[in-house]
Amino acid sequence: MVEFFDYNCGYCRVATAQLTALVEEDKGLRVVLKEWPVFGGASTDAARVSIAARMQDGGPRFRSFHEALFRNGRRAAKAAALEAAETAGYDVAALESRLDSDEVDATLREVADLAKGLGLRGTPTFVVGTEVIHGEIGRESLRAAIARARAG
Repeated sequence: MVEFFDYNCGYCRVATAQLTALVEEDKGLRVVLKEWPVFGGASTDAARVSIAARMQDGGPRFRSFHEALFRNGRRAAKAAALEAAETAGYDVAALESRLDSDEVDATLREVADLAKGLGLRGTPTFVVGTEVIHGEIGRESLRAAIARARAG
C-alpha cells in the first residue's frame, strides 16, 4: 500500500492512526509513505524534514517520528518536525544540513509528478495494488482493499 499524505491534513492524521493499527495486526502489510505537501509552505517544510529523516533512518525511528508529528496537535512546520525528529532520536543538525539538498528536492518533485500522473486530487490518497482510493475511508475499507489486492 502506498499513501500520499500531508502532515497538515486532518484526514491524514486519522488515516495514520488506522494504518498504524493495520500494520500492527497484519505483519505482511508493507506501507510506502509519499510526502505530498499540498497545503503550502509549512507542509513543504515538514515534508523536507520527513524526507531527510527517512534518508537518515527509514526504520523504527522514522515510524516514531512520523506518528509523533501527526500526534503533536500543532500545525506541522519545520520547527515541529525537527522537534519530533529530535524526540525520535535523530541528529537534528545532520537533518538540517540535508533539508535543501538536491536529493530532498528530487524526492519532492518525484512524488508531485507521480501524484499528477495518477490524477490524484488530494490527501490522503492510497494506492492498494492497482486500486487508487481517494480520501480517508476507514480501517475496514482499507482492509477490504488489501484483501482485493492480495486476491487479484
